[in-house]
Amino acid sequence: MTSFALTPDGTQLAFDDTGGPGEPVLLVCGQGQDRHFWRGFAQALTDTAPGRWRPIALDPRGIGDSDALPPADAGPWQTRDMAHDLVAVLDALGLPRAHLIGFSLGGRVAQWFAVDHGDRLGALVLAGTTPGNAHGVARDPAVSALLARGDLSALAATMVPPDWAAAHADALPGLMRSRTIAQPVLRRYFEASEAHDAWAGLACVQAPSLVLHGTRDPVNVPDNARRLAERLPHAELAWIEGAHHAPFWSHLPDTVQAVSAFLARHPLPR
Repeated sequence: MTSFALTPDGTQLAFDDTGGPGEPVLLVCGQGQDRHFWRGFAQALTDTAPGRWRPIALDPRGIGDSDALPPADAGPWQTRDMAHDLVAVLDALGLPRAHLIGFSLGGRVAQWFAVDHGDRLGALVLAGTTPGNAHGVARDPAVSALLARGDLSALAATMVPPDWAAAHADALPGLMRSRTIAQPVLRRYFEASEAHDAWAGLACVQAPSLVLHGTRDPVNVPDNARRLAERLPHAELAWIEGAHHAPFWSHLPDTVQAVSAFLARHPLPR
C-alpha cells in the first residue's frame, strides 16, 4: 500500500513499505524511474530471509505519486537536496536509521545521505553509480544524449543484456517506470546528476559500504565503481559478471545474494 511522507517544505513523497519487524532497507531508484523499479528485488530480498529485511521504496519528487519538483525559478534541484528528502521518509516511519541502497542517480543521492546524515544510516550500497563527472570516468556521449532526452525505449536497452531484453520485451518499459514523466522533470534530474560531486565528503563516510556494479555497464562505466570503492574508507567491491546497468533485473539472484550477505554482516544496532 502506498504511503506518504511530508518534507519540511510541504512536499508529499510516495513510498511503499513492506512493513514488519525486519531491518529497514531504503531503496532509491535511478534517473527517470519510480519505485516500481524495485518490485522484483524487494520481493526477492524479503524471500532470502523472511522477517529479516523490510524494503521501503520511494518515488522521487516529480515522479510517480510524489508531488512536483520545486519550481525551476527556485534554482537547480541537486542530488544533495534529494538526500534530505530521504530523511522525511525515515521520520514518517519513526525510524532512527536504515540501510540504504541507491542505484545510478539514486546512488549519487545515497552518497550525500551518507555524508550529511550518517547518524541515520546503517550499511550503504551504491549500485551502478559514479562519484560525479569531476572525479568519475565518462560514459559514451551517445548514452548521455539518451539520458538527456529521456528516451525510454533506447535507455531500456542499456539496462540489460540483449538476450534478456529480447526475452522480456513486453515487461521492460514497465520496469523502468509506471507512468509517463514530463520532459522538463527528466531534464532537471539529468542536470542534477551531471552536476553531482560528493567527492570531498566521501572520504569521511563511516558507514560500511558495498559498491556493486555490472561488468558491462554502458551508462556508468565500471571504472567508476573502482574509484568509489577506493575513496570510501570502509568499502568493498562486488562485480555482477555480465550485467549491464541494472543487475537488479537481469541478474537478480546474484545481486540479491551479494546485497543480502553484505547487509547481514552489518546489522543495525538494536
